[in-house]
Amino acid sequence: MKKGLVALTLVGLMVGSVSSFASANSGYSWPVPDSKRITQKYGGAHKGIDIGGKRAGVAGDNVVSFYSGSVARAGWSTSYGWVVYVHHKIGSKNIQSRYAHLHLSPVVSVGQAVSSGTKLGIMGNTGQSQGVHLHFETRTCSGACKTDNSSTPFDPLANYFPGYKIAASASNILEADGHSAHHHDHSEVAEEEVFYSMEEINKMTSEERAAKGIPVK
Repeated sequence: MKKGLVALTLVGLMVGSVSSFASANSGYSWPVPDSKRITQKYGGAHKGIDIGGKRAGVAGDNVVSFYSGSVARAGWSTSYGWVVYVHHKIGSKNIQSRYAHLHLSPVVSVGQAVSSGTKLGIMGNTGQSQGVHLHFETRTCSGACKTDNSSTPFDPLANYFPGYKIAASASNILEADGHSAHHHDHSEVAEEEVFYSMEEINKMTSEERAAKGIPVK
């Protein structure tokens, strides 16, 4: 196998205009405006969807909030890497969305109000990840949303972006970053997971961050 190239399976999707679809559906914004490449769908042990970059294996695509809400968590997770949680009120439901494996630290802070389409960070490959992508989760909360795993994951495509239609079960492509598009399953964030808020991280020295596995950049 040539270095830097790996065969993978990519769910084939037939989509219309994301922007026009989102605007027609109560203000939902596709979380990666520049890429519609879904590299892993929701189901089984995988409690979210994975979205690859506009250019396979290349970090840097903007990641945005799919709906208006309030930032509940922003920082570093030993599982999710750089991650943001946003809490939403959609109709009568309390919903949490998660945006994982960001390339750099989030550009939003806890308590910040965000609109649909507000930039949260950029796509990357941090935490328990084996390729550049966004891991996007939506979860329903029985009461007020918390940042633990008391919420219940559900399929964001079926519920918020039903305009996405599977055109083929799979098609083979070559990813340029040398990694598979199928990533850590996030069936549940591990019990031993450690999370550091940006407030905690900003107080650390470079040496302390490195010792905890937190990127210095």
